Amino acid sequence: MRTICLILAVLLLCTSCTARRQEGTQKQENSSAQELIQTDRADSSSSEAAASSQAESAPVAVVPPPPAEAAAAVSTPVQTISSFDVKQARIQPTCYLPERESFLSCSYYDSCALCLVGFSPDGKIAFLKEVTLDGKGGTDLSFVVQDLVSDEILWELKAPSDDDYTLRQDLHKRFIADYGSQIDKKLSEYGIVISPCEYKSLPYRADGLSLSVAIESHDTGKLMYDMFNVTSYSCIVTDGKGRSKKVIADREFMGPEAFACGCVKSPYEDRLAIVVVEATYGFEGCDLLVQIAGCDLKKGF
Repeated sequence: MRTICLILAVLLLCTSCTARRQEGTQKQENSSAQELIQTDRADSSSSEAAASSQAESAPVAVVPPPPAEAAAAVSTPVQTISSFDVKQARIQPTCYLPERESFLSCSYYDSCALCLVGFSPDGKIAFLKEVTLDGKGGTDLSFVVQDLVSDEILWELKAPSDDDYTLRQDLHKRFIADYGSQIDKKLSEYGIVISPCEYKSLPYRADGLSLSVAIESHDTGKLMYDMFNVTSYSCIVTDGKGRSKKVIADREFMGPEAFACGCVKSPYEDRLAIVVVEATYGFEGCDLLVQIAGCDLKKGF
């Protein structure tokens, strides 16, 4: 009996010691965790204090007001066709042709002129086209918007054909005064920016590119009005690698021949407006009449 009591006492003592050890370990862990939390809070407070101090000491960025010129540019109204210098922009499409003098002396009459108004970023061009009326006299004037991707005429406004218009010395001025608002509306609709355009000779050489332009034509055997030959021609562009493409294909007109005269580069994309004149049978001899064809500088070869 005494032995049993002794064993029980030993067991109770061991159990008590184990419980105390576990309680001490738990307190130690809780204390360590509390110290970690306090340390993290202290570090966070220090970081916030440092950031606050740095923000207070950092100089405040001051955005300067825009310069007066920039403000003026923003407030400048969009240019209208009435403010465009038509006289200065007017060109003779045949001016670069080496054979010009010889064919003008052989019953060819240079009856066309162009005033290149501007381009749109998506491949459209606007221009004034005038044709001197052989026989009757005077000038036929029209304003044209053309898509240089499809070569479609998107809009054309012709001046009245009565003598009050065709025989005027200030024809362009009168035309723009009467129809300038319509023209401006269409320029805005098609996204065309009015700006001077540089007319260049052929072949075209710029930005590492070299493009030559040739006309291939043949008599179709057809007659217009039972007396005038009908000619078919293609305008062929060849790049520096010898690759070619047609920008005008098998176009028929009433006359003996056509000429590739010059080009205008779009300021917005890799595209040319190629100017071609057709020698068309007129009152006496042939009148030179203008056509424009679009040409992508890099695609289609």
